[in-house]
Amino acid sequence: MTSAGYLPQKPRYANLYVTLGSNQYLENHGMSEDLRETALNVYTAIFERRDSVEVDGATYLIKKTSKSKLRSVEIDGLTFIEQNPNKESRWAQLAKEGHQIIWVMRGRQYIARVMDGRFLDLGRG
Repeated sequence: MTSAGYLPQKPRYANLYVTLGSNQYLENHGMSEDLRETALNVYTAIFERRDSVEVDGATYLIKKTSKSKLRSVEIDGLTFIEQNPNKESRWAQLAKEGHQIIWVMRGRQYIARVMDGRFLDLGRG
């Protein structure tokens, strides 16, 4: 096992910032399926209230955000974070109703969502 915060030499999603919105690019480079698999793995870990998640042999700690106490994990420059039910949005309302939602983000850009175990690539390509 490796320590939390470990990042491989070349992040798997390193080129994603160049191609956000292009599902075709992601599919052509094998990232969409990797992202889907990773997101579902993280989703399961977060909602099973695990302390960590293993991705490609590396272990990453699931932390809580300082302000909202939302569970999140950073992997290869991506943030996987649960939906804040205390916000004023339809997603927050769904979370309040018991739906389990996580978002996958690069910086401030939402790139994917997992809701109730279903992955959705938010690419606009």
